[in-house]
Amino acid sequence: MRFRRATRQHRLFSFISQNWRAKPLVSYRVIVELISATTTKTGLTVRCELDTGQYPSGIVISDTEIAAINELIAEVGDGTQG
Repeated sequence: MRFRRATRQHRLFSFISQNWRAKPLVSYRVIVELISATTTKTGLTVRCELDTGQYPSGIVISDTEIAAINELIAEVGDGTQG
């Protein structure tokens, strides 16, 4: 499952990087717009928005919490199926 997700992510980011090749990434807005403008011949479109929220740093997640997250992903999927 992880290999398939990694392959899809690689293909997605390959198209994104082709889209912004030789364009200066001068601001977050430019980056978001270039990512959002990414499409493929097979109909893939990318939705992107900048998250400007403030988040605390230094939070430690226990092994038990990670295991619970992994179990949930195994139960409901990680969004890459299909």
